[in-house]
Amino acid sequence: MFSRNDFSIWSILRNCIGMCVAAFAVSAVASQWERTGKPFNPLLGETYELVRLISEQVSHHPPVSAFHAEGLKQDFVFHGSIYPKLKFWGKSVEAEPKGIITLELPKHNEAYTWTNPTCCVHNIIVGQLWIEQYGNVEVINHRSDP
Repeated sequence: MFSRNDFSIWSILRNCIGMCVAAFAVSAVASQWERTGKPFNPLLGETYELVRLISEQVSHHPPVSAFHAEGLKQDFVFHGSIYPKLKFWGKSVEAEPKGIITLELPKHNEAYTWTNPTCCVHNIIVGQLWIEQYGNVEVINHRSDP
């Protein structure tokens, strides 16, 4: 048995802030393995809005999407732009996402940035489609007050 004086719940939660952001960054790509249908691909000027999320394709050729979301209590700001570099390999298409995704936490005076891993869609001509993701996702904490 250990004493409550040996640890602090607050110190454990404080140490998990960076890990919670990393889990958030990875969760966006973790759900893509089943999304083999047509992606959201609006024409230039069309927007997608969901309560506090605004997403717009700001360029059609090359395709560039930008997005911005804010928390209801101004506890986070999530924004970025994505412009994939596509490579056709015969039976597969590789999308190397360019652009930076940013999550700001104003109450903690922190900002995190990351890029998504490369995504490859296999069997685009014949066979069952499947998605492979590879590469590094590096989450960087840019603390506003050094």
